[in-house]
Amino acid sequence: MLKAVSRIIAALLVVVLILAAGFWVGTRGGLIHNAKPIVSSTQLGASYKDIAELSVEEYVFTNVAKREDPGKIIAGWGIPFTGNNIMFTYDGTVKAGIKDASKIDVKVDDSSKKVTINSPKVEITESKIDPATITVYDQSMNPFNQIKVQETMEFVAQEEDAARQKAIDSGLLDRAEKRSAELLESHTKALLAGTDAADYTVEVNWK
Repeated sequence: MLKAVSRIIAALLVVVLILAAGFWVGTRGGLIHNAKPIVSSTQLGASYKDIAELSVEEYVFTNVAKREDPGKIIAGWGIPFTGNNIMFTYDGTVKAGIKDASKIDVKVDDSSKKVTINSPKVEITESKIDPATITVYDQSMNPFNQIKVQETMEFVAQEEDAARQKAIDSGLLDRAEKRSAELLESHTKALLAGTDAADYTVEVNWK
């Protein structure tokens, strides 16, 4: 009986060794290799629309972001292998200006020799993280609670919102308002040059 069991074990070991050797030879010899990922996309819809956006100031940032999920807790104790974490760096921009320049209207008062420009208030026109600059430095490889793509996208969106607020707190809108007023005034004066209204004053108001 023992001899039969020994023979079975020996046979199994031979099979395992043959398979291992075949895998090694195949890998070294190019028979087994990593297949290239297949990337495909399907367009669900597309359209064109007119825009009249005037971005005049840009806030550029580089940040380090870290997201930690402690996982499940029972009676104050963390359960192993239920949490996850990710840390990455990224670059991005926040732009500000007049979001719809088509709403700018101009009034000319010949009696007071004055041109009044009424423009929408400046606002954030874009806040985004450049995906090409995202570099992951640390990511948990928990097989029981893997980081989902949706979670990562939501995290990136939160970082974009945080950068947007930081740009506002840093005075981006104030700079954009000043720059927009300068551009509107200088362009208007350039249009008036050489006309009977060349000496008119120009005033910019925000509505």
